[in-house]
This record gives sequence, structure tokens and C-alpha cells, in this order.
Amino acid sequence: MKCEIDFVPTKRRDRTLKNGMHYPDPKNREEAEAIRAAYTGGYHEGPVEVVIDTYAKLPKGKKKPEPNTHKPDADNTAKAILDALNGIAFEDDRFVVFQSCRKHPRTAREKPKTVFEVIPCE
Repeated sequence: MKCEIDFVPTKRRDRTLKNGMHYPDPKNREEAEAIRAAYTGGYHEGPVEVVIDTYAKLPKGKKKPEPNTHKPDADNTAKAILDALNGIAFEDDRFVVFQSCRKHPRTAREKPKTVFEVIPCE
């Protein structure tokens, strides 16, 4: 079953304080909670496939669709979704045997969104 969130998530790096201590970026947790809330599928044992499609809006002033070569990177988006679904859709992201993350061309009528699906392998 396809699930949809109204933003394009990204896995951010941990923050480092001047004293050398590290702490996770709070936006990672907020996005992970939203991804978990949007996930409507069940828990899958064994290997799974994850298909991710991202859509971004074209900036004002531009009229023609253009390839989405802007941030966030596809691998950071995939990592954010896979990490959020650990323990919810599958035991660990090591059970993902195939993953696809496509950044669709930016168009004027698109609102930012991400559609993802977890498919059990037979």
C-alpha cells in the first residue's frame, strides 16, 4: 500500500557543539515520526523492496518543468525513510533487498510530497 507525506525528508548529520559533544538533529526525529504516522502497511518478516517517489515544486518565475537536481539528495531521502521504518515495517533496513528512490521533475502544479511503498518479496 502506498503511503504519502507532504514533504521530502532528508537524513541530516549530527550536530557538534564547541566542547566536542554530538547530538542528533531534531528535524530527523520530527520527520521520522511523521513517516511512521503515515505508514499504513504492516510489519514484514524477511526481505522487502522499498519504492520511493519524490515530487518538488518549481520555483516562482519558472514555467517549464525541469529535472530535480536540487537538494535533498535521493540517497539521503531513502536513508531517512528506511531508518524511520526500522522496527515498524521491517526488523532492520538490512532486510531491504531492493530500493528505488526517484526524484520526479519539478513542475509548477506539484506540491512537495513523498510517496513510498514497502513490498514484501516472495
